[in-house]
Amino acid sequence: MAKKSKKTDDQPTTVAPPASNDVKVSAHPKARRSIRRAKGWGGLAGLFLVAFFSWRNGTDFTPTAVRALRAGMAGYVVTWTAAVYVWRQLAVAEVRQRARLLAIRKIAEEEAAAAAIEGS
Repeated sequence: MAKKSKKTDDQPTTVAPPASNDVKVSAHPKARRSIRRAKGWGGLAGLFLVAFFSWRNGTDFTPTAVRALRAGMAGYVVTWTAAVYVWRQLAVAEVRQRARLLAIRKIAEEEAAAAAIEGS
């Protein structure tokens, strides 16, 4: 029997890690704090709203508590998803704004250099 040769130069089996230039919401200090706060408020809002409306409807304690806990979990997840989406858009906008400012500065420097060459 012939031995099979091991091919190590084939395609990689893992996904490459993200480059350091990628925009990450988890690396943004304001985003992390804001998302954490939004998740908490979303969970509490879902819990208290459903508990209040179930109680007002005359539901017994156990079903009210179960509904309120489920609504709190759903509010937590929905708010977390919405907050991450919003902060992704804000982070990308911040990066684009910074790139625009750097491009404007570079153009101004090049124009100043060209003017200095013409003036000499």
